[in-house]
Amino acid sequence: MQEATLEIFPEYCLGLTGMQDMKQLVVLYWLHRADREVLRVYPGGDRNKEMIGVFRSRSPLRPNPIGISRVELLEVGVNDLHVRGLDAIDGTPIIDLKSPISNTGG
Repeated sequence: MQEATLEIFPEYCLGLTGMQDMKQLVVLYWLHRADREVLRVYPGGDRNKEMIGVFRSRSPLRPNPIGISRVELLEVGVNDLHVRGLDAIDGTPIIDLKSPISNTGG
């Protein structure tokens, strides 16, 4: 699984306090390159399958393109988080960070 670094704006860095004890994190992000007009997609991009609605899929193409990933928290820095398992491209804006309900150690 790929690793990533989440860069946190300086004005929000105090919000990272205590995160070093966490094992996992939920990251919400804005899929800023998504086509917001698409309402039906081929599952997994496979054109041999019947099209389904975007709300039935994991496609990033959706009217309100909010992405969510549950990630493994590897390291907490002063203004960044090193994670594994983020399903986003470089430069994707972060909307929020949340502690998962079943977060061991958090």
